[in-house]
Amino acid sequence: ISDLARSGKTMMIVTHEMEFARQICNRVFYMDEGGVYEDGTPEQIFGDPQREKTRRFINRLKVMHESINSKDYDFLAMYTRLNEYVYKSRIDLKPAYRIHQVIEELCQQILLPVLPAEPMIDLVIEHAENAETVITVRYNGQPFDPKDTEKQLSYKIIMSAAKSIRYRIRENDELHNVISLTIE
Repeated sequence: ISDLARSGKTMMIVTHEMEFARQICNRVFYMDEGGVYEDGTPEQIFGDPQREKTRRFINRLKVMHESINSKDYDFLAMYTRLNEYVYKSRIDLKPAYRIHQVIEELCQQILLPVLPAEPMIDLVIEHAENAETVITVRYNGQPFDPKDTEKQLSYKIIMSAAKSIRYRIRENDELHNVISLTIE
């Protein structure tokens, strides 16, 4: 196939072998949702995918998504789903424990007490094999950086569990508070 590609023949190849596709293609189509989801040069698709599902597929990310929308949210059920995700994603024990710590301290101890009566927390965990885990938490309410919490012990626990913590405001978004944490 590589020889044919070098000879200038036009070919269409369907593959899940991303490195192979990167090496021989001059145009890549990522298929999802019943059609072409994103297309571009190998440099565009593999280096800077513009759409979320493409990024997740290219980086082989295992993703868990939770929406916390009440003060009496069932965290025990969510932790059961988290344990299943950790197991299926083959996350080692130490980072799995850190993920649990970050979610418990950030969502339950720091955010829920300061958010409006109808809180909205969007929690996304992304893990790639042999890589760091990224937790992204988006939430409503007044601009609030968790480092400014009165619960400094909870924030110190988060700081000890996370390799990096980044807070930012996303304008024109209902969940405009965003915190990204990297777990080793």
